[in-house]
Amino acid sequence: VWEQSDGAHLSIWTNRCPAGGSWGTAQRLAASTGGNALFPSVKANAAGDAIAVWQQPQGAALTVWACRYTRGGGWGAACAIAAHSDGVATAVQAAIDPRGNVTALWKQSGDAFVSIWAKRYVVGEGWSQAELLVDGRASGAGDPCIAMDATGGAMALWEQWDATRGASTLWARRCAALEGWGPVVQLDTRQADSVFSPRVALDSQGKALAVWQQWDGAHRNIWAAHYTPDEGWGGAELMDAGSADSPVGPELAMNAMGTALAVWGQSDGERIGIWARAFR
Repeated sequence: VWEQSDGAHLSIWTNRCPAGGSWGTAQRLAASTGGNALFPSVKANAAGDAIAVWQQPQGAALTVWACRYTRGGGWGAACAIAAHSDGVATAVQAAIDPRGNVTALWKQSGDAFVSIWAKRYVVGEGWSQAELLVDGRASGAGDPCIAMDATGGAMALWEQWDATRGASTLWARRCAALEGWGPVVQLDTRQADSVFSPRVALDSQGKALAVWQQWDGAHRNIWAAHYTPDEGWGGAELMDAGSADSPVGPELAMNAMGTALAVWGQSDGERIGIWARAFR
């Protein structure tokens, strides 16, 4: 999926390459609704189902949109999933499980605060009502990310401002498939500086790994924390001590068996290289 101009506005377009085949014909996934459609993202499962999300105006408001792809039926109709009249909805992320169920996450700005909202799609039932995941009126929230496991459970991460520390902190919330969203847990318990770029991944059994970068007053470091359904989150672990040239931009992937790979950029003083570390 990508942005493409029609001469007046940017719309969202898509193309698909089947396994062992070649690229098909590009098609417009969502036409402009009076403004630019921006920042598309797509996630797929092993069955070939997919979910695409992006931000786009709806009337006078900026909101977030989604469109589902099923292997047997192609793309469905695009729809706005953040049906709020107040503020602006942006930074939408989504995850899809092996059965095609979806969890979407985005930030919603009000007059003077930013909250995190979530919405779930269940195959055979459709989209649920949007749920307030984090009330940002006390401390603004942002940079959400989401992953799902084989049971339909999800794990959400986000940054949240801590006025006492004067820094952004990292928080997580687990959604069990049949029980809904659980309690909020803080992952960076050290009295350090701000958190940036959180990422989360899940295996088929609901074990999770989170990585993020955090400023210590001189440079950034890459940190990680591990979650198991029976024990919850473990303590934060330093993955790579930053040097004068701080590591940046962590990305994370995990397979169904729980093996994960984290990568990030880091300079050797002359050029930026890519570094990696595995979790088994």
